[in-house]
Amino acid sequence: MSSIYSKAYYKEQDKIYITGGKLCVMGNEKSEEYIENLDDYVLDLVNLTWSRPTI
Repeated sequence: MSSIYSKAYYKEQDKIYITGGKLCVMGNEKSEEYIENLDDYVLDLVNLTWSRPTI
């Protein structure tokens, strides 16, 4: 059984970092599948954009 556990945290001002959990992949208008999230994402609250942090 897979986990839907994820973590969100502030690392910089005005940015929320997301790690873990599930991603929804849309196949067509009526089809969706959930896969494990293996990447980290950042939501910039000033520009309202998503990105992936660089290592």
